[in-house]
Amino acid sequence: MIELIPGRIGQGALLILLIFAVFVASRTALRRKSKMRPLPGLDKLKEWIMEAKKLDRCVFFSPGTGGVGSTDTLAALALLRYVARLCITNDVRLIVANEDQNVLQITEETVKDEYAKAGKSEKYTVDSVRFISSSIYAYAAGVMGLLERERPAVNIFVGTFSAESLEIAEAGRSEALYQFAGTSSIDQLPFFLATCDLTLLAGELYSAQSYLTGNLKEIAWTIGQDAGKTIAILLILIGTILVTFGNQIIVDFLKL
Repeated sequence: MIELIPGRIGQGALLILLIFAVFVASRTALRRKSKMRPLPGLDKLKEWIMEAKKLDRCVFFSPGTGGVGSTDTLAALALLRYVARLCITNDVRLIVANEDQNVLQITEETVKDEYAKAGKSEKYTVDSVRFISSSIYAYAAGVMGLLERERPAVNIFVGTFSAESLEIAEAGRSEALYQFAGTSSIDQLPFFLATCDLTLLAGELYSAQSYLTGNLKEIAWTIGQDAGKTIAILLILIGTILVTFGNQIIVDFLKL
């Protein structure tokens, strides 16, 4: 005889409800060809890169200090392809600075691929994508020196960051015209918000790829995930209100 652990029935029912909600919302969004709300920061990037072209200054991109297993790093790599395409199309020099060896290989192939797609493979140079250091503080020092020497018009910091975030963001603020950042780290977001012109906050970072590609399936899946989060928040609020007024129905259900 199978012995059920108290609470598993209620949790399982809620999980099924959320999965069903995500599925229905995704299918509905795909059928209606729904669009995502505008992300102003991403729309500004194209304008800033065009400004860099006019000033004949480069664009700097940091994918953070996380490895390829980090969701923030994966989001940064998706954004890098978009930035590289804009820079190459408009003949703006792009510099990518890496802290992780594995991420270095991916960023290098990404930039090379965009040059090849644009028919400008011969314009790719070895200093376009650089390895700085695997030590966080040495990486920060290297990036700060790079920003001072190159004086890019646009600095883009997207990915996983830790204690070095404020150092590189402050250094970039004194050199660049525009700064753009994105991370899900609650500890580092205040530093980017204080020093950058625009910052993608947590979930916006993960939605960026869907927004940039305009792929209906990706957009539908993103909308479905948002629907699941909304239902979860509503259930928490309803449960809190009911418990406040002495109703234990949801608590009792979760004990099943």
